[in-house]
This record gives sequence, structure tokens and C-alpha cells, in this order.
Amino acid sequence: RHQAGIGTCSLALQIGFFFDGLKRNINVDEDSQRLTNIGRLFRAHSLKIKADLTSSYTYAKVYIPGLATPLDDTPSERLDSILDARQKALPEDYADALVEQGKETAVDTVKGVFKGDWSQV
Repeated sequence: RHQAGIGTCSLALQIGFFFDGLKRNINVDEDSQRLTNIGRLFRAHSLKIKADLTSSYTYAKVYIPGLATPLDDTPSERLDSILDARQKALPEDYADALVEQGKETAVDTVKGVFKGDWSQV
């Protein structure tokens, strides 16, 4: 158990991860009122992003639906996925840009040779 001392600025973040079973999803199960124990635990877990002045704890929770169920991504999760995919593509983008720059430089050099003083190339 985390103990914050007097005059310290320490804070403990406790995150609960809840993995549901095969073909179980809290959003689908809620409609039929058949929540799994994992779903119930997730609902009961504290969610306090901002700690009270008298507390040295902050709480968060993450729910992961079971396999073979619909995944309801939030807009921020979708954005993270897009950004991750772009980050993986960056090295290829840079390589392509370098090749294009090399081609442009070669073409400009050849054009410059035929336009004027070749010693300036």
C-alpha cells in the first residue's frame, strides 16, 4: 500500500484491467442484463482521475471485451490507431522523399549543365 508522507508530492495511480471472456461484451450483455463477473467488477472499480486533497491515490479502469465480440472504439482510440499506423509508415515516406530529392537534384544538375556555365554545377 502506497504511503504519501507529509510534505511530499507523491501520488499512486492504480489501474484496473478487466479482460472479459470469449463472446462476452459488457455493452451487449448489459442489454440482456447478463453481465459477467468481470463486467460487474469493472463497473464496481473506482474511477477517480483527480485525487482528493486528502488522498494519495488516483484510480483508472480499462475494459477489454472478449474475443469474437464487437469492439466499440472511442474516437480517441481510433485516432491513436491511425497515428500509430502513420508512425510506422514514416521511414518509408522518408526513404521515398530522399529518392525523389535525389532525382530532382540530378535533373536540375543536368538542366544547369546545358543552360550555362558547366563549371558552376
